[in-house]
Amino acid sequence: MNILVAISGTTIAQLLPILITPLLTRLYSPTDFGIFSLYLGIVSICSVIVSARYELAIMQSKSDKEAINVTSIAVFFTFLNSLLLLFLIYLLKGHILQWLGNHVAKHDWLYLIPICVGLTGLSQIFSYWYYRKKLFTKVAIAKTAQGIGLSLTQTGLNSHIFSFGLIWGHIIGALTSVMYLLYSLWGNHKSLLGSVSKNRLLKFLYKYKNYPMYSLWGALLDAVAIQVPIFMLNKYYDSNTTGIFSLTFRTLNLPMTLISTSISQVLFQKISELNQTEQDSASKLIIKLFSILVGISIPLIFILFFWGENLFSMVFGSEWEVAGKYASILIFAVAIRFSVSPLSTVLALNHNLKIGFLWQATYFCTIICTLYSARGYNIEIFITIFVIHELILYLLYLFLIIKGTKRC
Repeated sequence: MNILVAISGTTIAQLLPILITPLLTRLYSPTDFGIFSLYLGIVSICSVIVSARYELAIMQSKSDKEAINVTSIAVFFTFLNSLLLLFLIYLLKGHILQWLGNHVAKHDWLYLIPICVGLTGLSQIFSYWYYRKKLFTKVAIAKTAQGIGLSLTQTGLNSHIFSFGLIWGHIIGALTSVMYLLYSLWGNHKSLLGSVSKNRLLKFLYKYKNYPMYSLWGALLDAVAIQVPIFMLNKYYDSNTTGIFSLTFRTLNLPMTLISTSISQVLFQKISELNQTEQDSASKLIIKLFSILVGISIPLIFILFFWGENLFSMVFGSEWEVAGKYASILIFAVAIRFSVSPLSTVLALNHNLKIGFLWQATYFCTIICTLYSARGYNIEIFITIFVIHELILYLLYLFLIIKGTKRC
């Protein structure tokens, strides 16, 4: 039931952007989507480390008093690191643009990154608090509000009226979610704030030090590695190709992650409980969920492999027909990620952090080397090499996850 409630919020939040994508492809150019993908890539990387990963400790706290102190630590790091990011962008914006590629002419959008990173960090923190309290409906409502805010803004601010309308829509959506979660948290749990003290903050800062020491760096490697294809494409091809690739990958990933993301967050709560009670059940749960996710993936692979080009051309317009060709290849990478990634919360447990870091470091090194070696080929070969890499590395990931359940 918990998974179904969480999925309902995620479904609505991500269904709205999916439904308006055919409209967005007629309001924005592939180049606009290319810049938006760079923005999302940087935000995704920074968001996973902005709170120093202390939000993961909220679920494992022994009491609400401990959890509210851990939450306060995570919020503090989120504000501090967001301000630091803004300062770094101000100092290094020229170098950042040069690193991203000569195709990125404008730089104003860089200053919007710290805003969204901070909002995303706060949303993650407050969501984990509500998952801890098993108030899954609150998170579902917040995600729904985020989807509505994002969709209305992106369709209302097209590139002919307002620069970076896709980016502003993303920010408004994140702000809507945070405002709701914060309002609910303050109204229902503000009495717990009296439990926050300097001594407790220092105590739990040290108790969960493995998160910034191990999980943070592993998550950073993971986030950077995931965005490597976008950065490589923009660097060695052009923003137009980057935009088409990013829309294709995003379109494939969004419906697949309707279930995946929610399972991941709720599974972490369940695995945390099994870690202390029924340890033998963890492995069976992981294998069962993997089988279900693979079963969901198979018909999607079949449809897109044979009819991807026609579907994309019909839905997004003739300008995006090539996206269907990309989709028929990329669906294999999306499917293996969809089937394995939500199970990786097993490796977020304190005693499995080093195993998770091992895979993340391996993935980071291999994806960079693989795609850098493929940069001279045409785009379809580049994508095929990327997919082969994903299949191999995520099967290794699954092996390590199952091994991690034996230690629960």
